[in-house]
Amino acid sequence: MSMFINIITVLILTTCSQVYANALQIEGSYDCKWIDADTGKTVKGEMVIRKNGNTFSMRSHYDDNTAYIGTGIYSQNKKNYAMVFSNPAKPEETGVTTVEIKDNTVSHTWLWAYLNTQSIEQTTCIKRNTKV
Repeated sequence: MSMFINIITVLILTTCSQVYANALQIEGSYDCKWIDADTGKTVKGEMVIRKNGNTFSMRSHYDDNTAYIGTGIYSQNKKNYAMVFSNPAKPEETGVTTVEIKDNTVSHTWLWAYLNTQSIEQTTCIKRNTKV
């Protein structure tokens, strides 16, 4: 019985540490791009995500002269990040974004929308210094 309890304990600790590691793997710098729905132009930039206590902070800037800051949370059960973001220079560019974290934590597709809009946009980001 003692051996069985030890095996179960190891499995639980391994699973918990893997889930926690997945939560932390989103931290880092990303090259991102999205298509501006109004102009059809591809917009490129950088996003940086850092752990900040129990939340995650985000800063990004793009070649269309936009920049955003945000705060996000991670759901370990659903392997999903949800984040609110805002462009400090244009408060109307405030919105929400979500991303499902799959086994590949190098490339992500973020779904997002500004508040008071009816369209959902996509941004694809690839972690820097990695190969997809």
